[in-house]
Amino acid sequence: MFNKFIKIVSTVGAVGIAASMPLLAGPAANAAQDGPEANGISQETISKHFENARVVTPSEAKANTYVFDPSSVEDVNTQEGVSSPDVIGTCRSNTGDGGCDISVSQEISATISGEAGADFGEINAAIGGSYSESVNQTWTCHGNPTGGTQLVMHPSGVFVQYTYVTRVAGVETGRQPGSAFIPTGVACQVENV
Repeated sequence: MFNKFIKIVSTVGAVGIAASMPLLAGPAANAAQDGPEANGISQETISKHFENARVVTPSEAKANTYVFDPSSVEDVNTQEGVSSPDVIGTCRSNTGDGGCDISVSQEISATISGEAGADFGEINAAIGGSYSESVNQTWTCHGNPTGGTQLVMHPSGVFVQYTYVTRVAGVETGRQPGSAFIPTGVACQVENV
């Protein structure tokens, strides 16, 4: 599904995004061009995450984190510039001459999938600790959809695939796969209706 979006963007009209923070700049922009499988994360894995994900709540915390219970997030693989299938807003231009704009004030929250037991703080620490559980602002973009297309705004961010390793008294007791989506902004694409 995401590869289809990338192909549509590259073949249909121009799309502009504006926000109070940089979006898809630097490594994220290159990652978006390389596609979701550039870092070994399959499109199937990303799609499965969004089917089973739960939203991270601001009060989420580990109930039993002890010095002698060093469970950890390991085998981390990240992909920047991944678009969520969630739709924030859409617009269509019937005349085709002026384009259309989307402007939405919305909070976008991180999601975690899997039975791994990792919380947002552990995942964030494993990837450098520079992300927030959610981003909240007015998101805007402009595009020129034509014919049977529309401009669609999706959350965009970092997809994280990991293994959560549980230990008791230093002895490994389990390994569970997990995934997370951490929003960093939005992506706007011209898509077929």
